[in-house]
Amino acid sequence: MLRVIAFILLSLPLAAQDFGQGRANPQEAPINVATNAFWKAQNEGRFADAVAQREEARRLLAKAAPDDPRFANWVESLARIYQNAGMAIDARAIVEGGLDRAAVLVASHPARIALLNLMSDFWQQDRNPLKSLVYLEKAVAALELGKNAPQAGPTPGAALGNTKWVRSAAFVSGNRVTFLNSPGVYDGQPRADSQSFVYQRLADLYRRLGRPDAARDTLAKMAALATTDEARASMAEQTGQFEEAAALYKKIAETQPVNVPGPWAQVNALQSLARMYQNNQEYDKAAAALNQTILVLNNSGMTEAGNQVSSVRQNLAHLYQQAGNLEAAEQTYQQSIAQAPAEMRFQMLSGYATFLGSTKRAGQGEQLLRDYMDSGAIKQPWEESNVWMMLAQLARQGGDPKRGDEYQSMATAKQQAMQTRDNVDRVTIQPLLQKAQAAGAGHPEDAFALALEAMRQATPANDRESVVHFVSSLASSLANKNFDKAQQLFDRLLVLVDGWMEQTRNPSLTARQQYVRFLFRPGHWEQAGDAIASYRETLIASHGEGTGWMEEVLNLTVDLERGRNSGKALPAARELLALEESLAGKTSEPCLRGLEVLANVTEQTDDPASALEARAMGRELRPPQPDLFHTELEHIQRRKAALAQQR
Repeated sequence: MLRVIAFILLSLPLAAQDFGQGRANPQEAPINVATNAFWKAQNEGRFADAVAQREEARRLLAKAAPDDPRFANWVESLARIYQNAGMAIDARAIVEGGLDRAAVLVASHPARIALLNLMSDFWQQDRNPLKSLVYLEKAVAALELGKNAPQAGPTPGAALGNTKWVRSAAFVSGNRVTFLNSPGVYDGQPRADSQSFVYQRLADLYRRLGRPDAARDTLAKMAALATTDEARASMAEQTGQFEEAAALYKKIAETQPVNVPGPWAQVNALQSLARMYQNNQEYDKAAAALNQTILVLNNSGMTEAGNQVSSVRQNLAHLYQQAGNLEAAEQTYQQSIAQAPAEMRFQMLSGYATFLGSTKRAGQGEQLLRDYMDSGAIKQPWEESNVWMMLAQLARQGGDPKRGDEYQSMATAKQQAMQTRDNVDRVTIQPLLQKAQAAGAGHPEDAFALALEAMRQATPANDRESVVHFVSSLASSLANKNFDKAQQLFDRLLVLVDGWMEQTRNPSLTARQQYVRFLFRPGHWEQAGDAIASYRETLIASHGEGTGWMEEVLNLTVDLERGRNSGKALPAARELLALEESLAGKTSEPCLRGLEVLANVTEQTDDPASALEARAMGRELRPPQPDLFHTELEHIQRRKAALAQQR
C-alpha cells in the first residue's frame, strides 16, 4: 500500500554494524545480536521467532545509554524494522522514546539531531507535513545552537582518521533518487557542513507547504554552513555558480587535506567537477577531469585503486559516447578491458558489449560475450544469467528475435536454478502462484484451486506477501463471471493476512484496500462502504489518528459515493479538503489536491459555479513560488537537446 518517500539518514560514523546479515562476533552489542537474529529469522520464514527477537531488541534498547555513540543508529535500525512492518505507531514511539532519553545530552548533540531528523522523516512518510515540519525545525534549531558551541573531543568509540567519504543522505521520491555527499566523520568528530542536508530538507518542505520566504531563508542559513571548500563548491554548483564551483573543485584537487587519508578528497572533487561539466555539456572539460582522476588514482600506490580506475575509465567511455566521439569511446572501452583487474573484467566487457549494440554492431557484442563464456571465466551463476540476458538483447538488436528468445530462455532457466538452490531449505509459494497464473482465464477453476492452495501454504513461506497482490488480481478477473468464487478468495485472503498482524500489518492494509476496489460494482456498494470502514480501522491501528493516509480512505469514499450517485460525494470531498488543510495548511500541495477533488465533484453535481470557485481558491491560496530548482531544470533541458542532436 505504502508508496514510500524515504529519507535515509547515514550521518553518523559507519561503524562495524552488520544489521541484517545474521552474523555475530564476540564483541557485538547485545542489541546488535538481537537485531541480526531478527533478520536471520525473518529471511528464513521463522516469523514468530523474528517477532520475539524484535521485542528483545526493543527491550535492550530501553537499557542502552543515550550517550553511547551507537545509540542513534540502534534507535533508527529498530524503528525502521517496525516501520517496514506497517507498524508506524510503534516506530514513532521508539524514536520518541529515544528523544526523551537523549534529553540529557546537549541540545546540539548529533544523536539528538539524527533522531529529530528521523522523526520528521517518519511523519513525512505518514503524509503529515506539519508534524514533520515540527521535528525538522527542531533539528535545524539544534544545528544553529551548535554553530558556535565549543567542539567536543573525539567521539568515544570512533575510529580516528580512517573514515572515507560517505554518502550522508539519499532522498527517494518516485523514480528520482538524489544523493547528497558529505565528508562524513574525520578524527572522530562530525563535520559541521556535513549536516547541510537537514537545511535542504527543511527548505524543500517549506516549498511544498507553500512558504517560499521560509524556504529562501533556510537556504541562506545552509549557505552559511559552507565552512570548507568542499561544501562551498557543492553549494555553488547547486545555485548555478558554475565558475566558482569549478575553481573550488580544482583547488581541492590540487591539495591533500592532512586529516583525509589517501586520494579520496581529490578523487571526489575531480569526479564532481567532471559531473558538473558533463551536465553543462562541456564534454572536453569533463573528459580532462576524468583523465586527471585516473592519473591521481594510478599515482596513489593504493591496491584498491585498480578497481576505481576501471570504473572511472568506463565513465569516461560513456562520456565520449554521449558527446558523439565514438572513436574515443571505442578506444577507451578497449583500454578499460585490457587494463581491468580480473574481478572488474566482466563489468568492463558488459559495458563494451552494450556500446557495440548501440552502435549497430550487435553481432560483435554477441561474439564478445560468447567468447567470454567459452573461455571459462564465468565463476558465478548470477554472472552467467546476466550474460544470457545481454545476449538476448543483442540478438534482438541484431534483428534475430528467435535467437533472442532462446537466450532469454537460458537466462530464465539459470535464474530459476539459482532460486531453487537458494530456497532449498525454505518454504515458497512461488511455484503455485506461477501455475495459477499459467492457468489464467483459460482454466479459471484450476486457477481458483491453486490460489486457495497457495494461501493454505503461505503462512510459513518466505515469499508469503506475494499472495496478496496475486489473489486480489485473480479475484478481480473472476468477478464478472463468478462473483461468488471471487468473494471466496477475498474472504480467505483477509482471514489469512489478519493472522499475520502481530508480525506485519502491510499485507492486511493492502488486502483491505484492494478489497474495497473489488467491491466497486453495481449491487455491492453497501458492502464496499463496510469495507472502507474496516480499512479505516486497520489504518488507524497501524498508523494512528494523525496519519495522512486517511486521505486514501476519503478518496475511496468520494469514489464510492460518485459511483452509486448517492449525493454524498460532496460532503466526503469537503471532509477530504479539511483533512488536507489540517495536515499541511491551506497553501500546501496536498490542500491544492483536495481543492481539485472538490472542484471535480462539484462539476459532476452540475454546479460549475462552485467548481470554478474551488479552483480560483486554489490559485489565490498558493503564493507565487520562486524557481528554486532553475539550475536543475536547465540541466534537464540541455540534456534533452543533446540527446535530440544524437538522434
